[in-house]
Amino acid sequence: MNLDTIIAQSTPTGSGAIAIIRLSGENVRKLISLTSKLSSNKSILDVSTHTINHGFIFNEKDEILDEVLFLIMDAPRSFTGENTIEITCHNNQFVIESIINRFCFLGARLARRGEFTSRAVENKKIDILQAEAINELIHANSENAVRASLSQLKGSLSNEISFIDESLCTAAAWCQANFEFLDEERDFKYEIIKRIDSIINNVDNILNKYNISELIKKGIKVSILGTVNAGKSSLFNSLIDKSRAIVTNIPGTTRDVIEYSIFKNGFNWTFADTAGIRETNDVIEKEGIKRSFEESENSDIIILLYDEVENKTEDIINFYKEIYKKYNNKTILVVGKNDKLFNFDLNKFKSFYEIEDEDKVYFFSNSNKDGSDSIWDELLLRINKENLNIKLPYIINKRHLSVLKSVKNNLENINKNLKNEIVHYEIILMLIHEAQSNLTDMSGRSISEASMNKVFSEFCIGK
Repeated sequence: MNLDTIIAQSTPTGSGAIAIIRLSGENVRKLISLTSKLSSNKSILDVSTHTINHGFIFNEKDEILDEVLFLIMDAPRSFTGENTIEITCHNNQFVIESIINRFCFLGARLARRGEFTSRAVENKKIDILQAEAINELIHANSENAVRASLSQLKGSLSNEISFIDESLCTAAAWCQANFEFLDEERDFKYEIIKRIDSIINNVDNILNKYNISELIKKGIKVSILGTVNAGKSSLFNSLIDKSRAIVTNIPGTTRDVIEYSIFKNGFNWTFADTAGIRETNDVIEKEGIKRSFEESENSDIIILLYDEVENKTEDIINFYKEIYKKYNNKTILVVGKNDKLFNFDLNKFKSFYEIEDEDKVYFFSNSNKDGSDSIWDELLLRINKENLNIKLPYIINKRHLSVLKSVKNNLENINKNLKNEIVHYEIILMLIHEAQSNLTDMSGRSISEASMNKVFSEFCIGK
């Protein structure tokens, strides 16, 4: 148990009725008893664990700082695994800081980012994967991210990694058996190959969830691209159901990227209305157009809005062809100003822009907003095509990705050595141990202090 008592506000700073101040450490009861009094007239040293006690906190002049509740949790039955007391006080920042300063004067110190959670890991209440799930849960911006984080917090990813480690232990045992049965012509080579292939499949299944995890965490970015005055702002406003972008008949109204986020079907959607593409000498508009192209690269989905009413230059035509060709797999094709189109030939349109026959084209009316519902249906369909399952069992981050790639590299080296005519099982055993070492880095059992600090540096104070 850590002798150091740490303290921090665990609720966000801002307006509200109450705030929570958390203290953790072996001497936390003694520390609080120095400057508090319970309404029951009992000492905080004597009350039972896991009870809530009403009382007061005093300053050095014996003046009341606040009327509070003390939630007492003795080790090991607390989040950190240490003696912990959470103080519920009135949510006034002057009051909160006075209480924290009082305890710091008496010997506590301010907690670092994620220090309560790191102590929970240190005291084996959770592993590093579950700790990361807590951070993901705090910052989740969609229902799917919340569900995945909660599942990981319960140990879903930890269990997967533990299963892979146990399978590697079995493979290692078969390697050892080959040494023991060397004179009896008993070879476990094919059992090891079968086991390693199965483990590679398990690792691939986890790795395949990375892109989905990233999409769930950061939300879905949709950019609307097209020429000036094509109706991008009208479509943008219609899709978000807000009058967020200015709509005029003057070309080039939008000169920078305008973004707006909404929640729909359990996901956070960020729509970007971009500057219209055209030839211009205006420095500001040029910068806006440059950012429009950058949005293409950074977006998960592009809505490419064609204007078939206005005349188009060769550069504009080439722009549409270039975007469609480069980002075909994430582009939704929309023809705007549908109410002004006469004798529109869809086949001729596709041929002109070199669009694949099977690619669907949607239509949108700038005046009455007809067509936005169909575009929303297509957006949701695209997400389903990405196999975004709301039961995603965990969130894979970049640290996990890096470690798992190293594990897979170890496993592929094992397979390569097993294909040799003469198999050197001491090399196979060494590679298995390397893979297991990488797995312990992922679970946190042997993670370096520097890596641990990097993980918790992303946490907020008080957690």
